[in-house]
Amino acid sequence: MIKERDVIRVKVPFPSIDSDLAVQAHYIDEPANIKRNPFSRTSRIDCDKLFTTKSVRYDDGLKTTKRPDVCQDLYDIVKKELNTDGYDIIEVNEDELVSLNYLITRIQA
Repeated sequence: MIKERDVIRVKVPFPSIDSDLAVQAHYIDEPANIKRNPFSRTSRIDCDKLFTTKSVRYDDGLKTTKRPDVCQDLYDIVKKELNTDGYDIIEVNEDELVSLNYLITRIQA
C-alpha cells in the first residue's frame, strides 16, 4: 500500500497551470542522500502545488527501489513549506494518468 511519505515513479500528464505560478516558484532543492531520500541526484521539490487524484489505485511496484520513502525530517519540512505560503490544489487528469502508467488503475465503485 502506498503511504503519504512514499516516493513513486510515474508519468504524469502535463496539467494546465496558471502562468502566474511560474513567477512565484517556491521549492526545496534536496541533495541525494539515501539516509533521507531515494533520489539519485539533487531533486527539486515543488511547494507551490499539491497534485491530487481521487479514484485511482497506485500499485506498490511504483515505489522507488533504493528507498521507498523520504525520511520523517524531509517530510515535515515539505509539509511546513506547503502550509507556510499556501499552495494550489491541482487535480490530475486520471484518464491520462491511467493511460500513461499500467501500474495505476481505476478504483471500481
